Amino acid sequence: MRRLADQLVAMGRQVGQAAHQMNTRVTDLPYEGPAAQRLRHWANDQQVQAAQTKGKLDELAHYLRREAQALEEAQRLAVPAKR
Repeated sequence: MRRLADQLVAMGRQVGQAAHQMNTRVTDLPYEGPAAQRLRHWANDQQVQAAQTKGKLDELAHYLRREAQALEEAQRLAVPAKR
């Protein structure tokens, strides 16, 4: 469960970084006008959505880690079954 949580955090980080890079490149384009403004607005929206996705992945990873800890605690306290 912890390995999956780590993978989710890594995916979220990648999504956030890729969206930031895209938004930065679009923002730095030398073009002006209505189409350029629409493109910049779209890129900004994508970065916002990516940040929200990253946040959701981080929340899910936190949940998995918390549940993994609870499971380990329950296993530690469990009475062994008689054979």
